[in-house]
Amino acid sequence: MKMQQPRRRSSLSADTQKKGHFLWNAGRTVSNYLEEKAENLVTGKDVLEFGAGAGLPSLGYLWGSSPEKLARHLEHPSSGFDLLILADLLFNHSEHSKLISSVQQTLKRSPEARALVFFTPYRPWLLEKDLAFFDLARDAGFKVEKLLEHVMEKVMFENDRGESKGSPSPSSLHLLSFYDQDEVLRRTVYGYELQWTEHELRKEKI
Repeated sequence: MKMQQPRRRSSLSADTQKKGHFLWNAGRTVSNYLEEKAENLVTGKDVLEFGAGAGLPSLGYLWGSSPEKLARHLEHPSSGFDLLILADLLFNHSEHSKLISSVQQTLKRSPEARALVFFTPYRPWLLEKDLAFFDLARDAGFKVEKLLEHVMEKVMFENDRGESKGSPSPSSLHLLSFYDQDEVLRRTVYGYELQWTEHELRKEKI
């Protein structure tokens, strides 16, 4: 099941914005990750994707809104989904809060439930804003774990040069060993996992 994002302006180039029909790098990488771990992550699970990164079957949905219509497809609508997929969505900084709200509303309250968040910093000078999504996730009651870094063979959008604009903050230096080589960052997919904290799970039992 796929949740389609609303049409909004972003600061990616006009040429890049016309390539929503392409399979973006994070979508390719998360698809491979799911295939490798299908038995644990997918088999027998209720799966929901935000956006179109991995190309799952589509339903219209506005991020941050009530997921009632989506939940109707579950055997137990009130339980939520076992796995959420967010592929190449973090560039849309204005939508981070709505994405977090949707994750909160749709992810099953279970220690095994998780959301996979894979992204590429297509605009390296805005990496700090991409990473701000995970600060919001922590504030919302999720623990965040980095799963992988995967460097693709080539840049996805050659016309978006990704020239550095400003200096990285100390909080993002651990991802910026190649900051002076913007092309490498623009070829790199970062994979993260969100899960409910023990505190949030205890709250559900009260």
